[in-house]
Amino acid sequence: MKIEVIHLEVAELDEEEQEEEMEEVEEDSTMEESSLTKKAHRSQSVIFVKEVVMLKKIVGSKGSLNASIVKIWACPKRLQIKNNQQASCAEEKEADENMFYACQSAAEQKNNVWFLDSGCTNHMTGNKNIFLDMDTTINSQVKMGNGDSVNVKGKGTVGIQTKVGTKYIRDVLLVLALEQNLLSVGQLVVEHGYKLHFEDNECTIYDKEQRRNLVKKIKMEKNRSFPIVFKYVENVALRMEDVEEAWLWHRRFGHLNFNSLKMLCQRKMVQGLPNTIEEKNEVCDGCALGKHHRQSFPKGVAWRAKKVLELIHTDICGPMSTPSQGNNKYFVLFIDDFTRMTWVFFMKQKSEVFSIFKKFKSFVEKQSGCYIKTLRSDRGMEYTSSQFGNFCEDEGVERQLTVAYTPQQNGVVERKNQTVMEMAKAMLYEKGLPKIFWAEVVNTVVYLLNRCPTKALLNKTPIEAWSGRKPSVRHFKVFGCLCYSQVPKERRSKLDETSEKCIFMAAWNWEEGKILKKTIVVDELQTKHQLKLEMAALQLHHLKNPQDQFHYLPQLSLQLQAHEDWRKAMEKEIDVIEKNETWQLVEKPKDKEIIGVKWIFRVKYHSDGRVQRLKARLVAKGYSQQPGVDFHETFAPVARLDTIRTIIAVAAQKGWLLYQLDIKSAFLNGKLEEEIYVEQPQGFVVDGEENKVYKLKKALYGLKQAPRAWYTQIDNYFIENGFIRSKSEPTLYVKSKDNSQILIVALYVDDLIFTGNDEKMVEKFRNEMMKKYEMSDMGLLHYFLGIEVYQEEDGVFICQKRYVEHILKNFGMAGCNPVSTPLVVNVKLRKEDGGKMVDETHFRSLVGNLLYLTATRPDIMFAASLLSRFMHYPSHLHLGAAKRVLRYLQGTVELGIKYFRNIEVKLIGHCDSAISWVSKKQGSVAQSSAEAEYISASLATSQAIWLRRILEDIKEKQNEATYLLCDNKFAIAIAKTYVFHSRTRHIAVKYHFIKEAISDGEVQLMYCKSEEQVADIFTKALPLEKLFTSESFWSRETSH
Repeated sequence: MKIEVIHLEVAELDEEEQEEEMEEVEEDSTMEESSLTKKAHRSQSVIFVKEVVMLKKIVGSKGSLNASIVKIWACPKRLQIKNNQQASCAEEKEADENMFYACQSAAEQKNNVWFLDSGCTNHMTGNKNIFLDMDTTINSQVKMGNGDSVNVKGKGTVGIQTKVGTKYIRDVLLVLALEQNLLSVGQLVVEHGYKLHFEDNECTIYDKEQRRNLVKKIKMEKNRSFPIVFKYVENVALRMEDVEEAWLWHRRFGHLNFNSLKMLCQRKMVQGLPNTIEEKNEVCDGCALGKHHRQSFPKGVAWRAKKVLELIHTDICGPMSTPSQGNNKYFVLFIDDFTRMTWVFFMKQKSEVFSIFKKFKSFVEKQSGCYIKTLRSDRGMEYTSSQFGNFCEDEGVERQLTVAYTPQQNGVVERKNQTVMEMAKAMLYEKGLPKIFWAEVVNTVVYLLNRCPTKALLNKTPIEAWSGRKPSVRHFKVFGCLCYSQVPKERRSKLDETSEKCIFMAAWNWEEGKILKKTIVVDELQTKHQLKLEMAALQLHHLKNPQDQFHYLPQLSLQLQAHEDWRKAMEKEIDVIEKNETWQLVEKPKDKEIIGVKWIFRVKYHSDGRVQRLKARLVAKGYSQQPGVDFHETFAPVARLDTIRTIIAVAAQKGWLLYQLDIKSAFLNGKLEEEIYVEQPQGFVVDGEENKVYKLKKALYGLKQAPRAWYTQIDNYFIENGFIRSKSEPTLYVKSKDNSQILIVALYVDDLIFTGNDEKMVEKFRNEMMKKYEMSDMGLLHYFLGIEVYQEEDGVFICQKRYVEHILKNFGMAGCNPVSTPLVVNVKLRKEDGGKMVDETHFRSLVGNLLYLTATRPDIMFAASLLSRFMHYPSHLHLGAAKRVLRYLQGTVELGIKYFRNIEVKLIGHCDSAISWVSKKQGSVAQSSAEAEYISASLATSQAIWLRRILEDIKEKQNEATYLLCDNKFAIAIAKTYVFHSRTRHIAVKYHFIKEAISDGEVQLMYCKSEEQVADIFTKALPLEKLFTSESFWSRETSH
């Protein structure tokens, strides 16, 4: 049921009052509608129409009065409203039976006469010709006074002409068996807030708040009825059966021009079109927004191919500002000049065009039995590479390269690019779809254009010229329209809905819509506004060959917040905020800046990729805050991964279990020192308090000081409860009892990792934390910041297997051939290598993924660090090196680090270790290898001392010096003596810190042979045999 105010007005007003009156009525009606909808949604009202007995006098055919008692009844009906969204009636039959009792007039029926009826539950008419629009999916019934039930065929809007303009009667039911038009008194009074006043045989309808007449006085007729005569707006139906069929086919063909549509129809170039299509002069919004351009220049005569594949045109379009679902930013077109058949392929970067051309060539030659003779393209680097040229030469393909800056020489594909983009934008804008679906639209456009007429062919479409078969368009549907996809029996129970709402985004790669006809019901008549509302309840799928399951994050439109699952997540967030007493509703201050808020949505996953929960977060638009006014301190520390790995290693050695807690809406607990005001969140504005704002008592996500406020709060709580904060790691807390029981807690924003040797102490901590904060008990630690943790009997194994698979898939390397080493030995990469430049964003994203993977994969540390030096202006060689790392990962997906049990907790350094490692370029120039090794040893000493203090804080004090294994004897000699000479006196004083550490007994430099130096893996590309020797330092685990 859709609750909406009816704007009904036939009043005769003074000219100066007309415009003001209509603005006030519509504004008040809109506010009332919004209020009523929100109240109904929050309370989830259940409306029951109780049994009523009504006595009404009926005028018989002879004019005598007959008293009849009619019982009005209806079954209980549950009313659910979601953000003004009209509930669909196509999915299940409405349970209630609408009931009415009408006065039958002895006068002749008139279609423009409406009767006020207090027994009618809805506005009703039997005349379908007066509707401006209609929803035919309604499946309901009305019960007549004699007990008979008749079907409701639809619900829509009727337009009426008044002296002050066109007004609309909405939610009018179409009941074909009805002979009179009925205006429901109940619907006017209850749903729309109007008041009806009966006095002196007259009825007046007016607004209760404005106290102004909306309808002139209606005089009662002799038969005691109250008729109103309306003048209807000229009917312009939106149904396909009416005169707008041309517009429907215009949209089905992706906003194809009407001349081409008429050509398809008149010349019978396709099957399934109507007999005639009228040309329209009206402006199409989608075409105006997506296809508007200047008049073209005069055309010349171009050479045409005489055979299939004699000439192929190709060009690349991109990059797109918004990546597609598959992270593609480009597409390439191939056009056969003879048939004008077009093929499209999508790419992440231009360099992929060569591999795509090879696949395209193989496909079209086998399909047609002909061979590509000539390829025409521009002089882009992707087409002029030696690899591309050599392939064409070997295959006997002639190259035609256009003159620089002269796209007219390749006009066929250049114009096709423009046509494709114009149609794609028109289809996107017309349906209001997110730009992330541009690839689906482009794919559909190319499919449509291959079935559209072209001046290059006579009475044929490109697909017919290519295949020899006349295509059918009977299966065409409007792209982006609402549809209902049947849920297979295996995926639903007896009481589940048999269909789910989807957005029609067919890839057009299947014949005749056979699947569509059997499993899909399509509603092509959805308007752009209706579609945005319906998208709230949708999961966006392809109907054939779908990509991997994804979860649409509704950040692009407020209407998407009406999705039931996301709505629940939003309500849960609001409940947490209010339960936590984060804010207070107050009057809007005049001297304070009001900070906006918005919703952020996220899907949280388990370690195996299963969806854990949907999370909605209300965040403040902190970018509008002014430093020194709205915030002061902002820094808040987080636990280093070195610290996390150290705790895991100690717990594994001791046999302790590791646990995890997730603090819900952690930042909401941080108390604010500043006076901050935010606006009410959209969708949760308090009724009647629209002008008020929230004063924050505690922080919201998005505020500059929110992390600092949260850390200060949780830090104070730990200190007050007997924890000691580590001086070396401010997010590490230790609580001990009797020097024998210990509890260790590490904080990473809102995630807590804790372990200890006393189960009672651990359980008490868990209960106290869950009592203090709203938390999720994650149980044993198994997934943390993308790191998979496997706690086993002989130790703890950590890896990032799922993350590796994600990287390979995301960068198109899933299933690639593996290699044995991350980098080729002795290959030198330089910033200016003369190679072809590649997409910087793509390269940076790849290197960033590799750097995060080093959290458990030290074997690629050097490769990732080396590649990070070329973030600016990366070349094809740099990208090739990065892809080699991906190929190495393909063969080592399950590689990780194993921390064994019952091993002495002793810190040993190879200028690196299994809990802490680094590979970076030294910031100073070394005059010898010994000097470079000495500087490296000094930096490793700093890290070793920090780790020693961390271990001491968790009661694992290192009584002996930490060994640093170095393979340069002269560097060791420099560290052990205070003698300065010409080879060492220039070294910066800060690097001599190692001498003091050795003197204090904190570290000890030890010599190891170069072939035993594990740290070499962080300084150079190693051959296979050396890499596996180093790899023994961490364990490959496949038993989990």
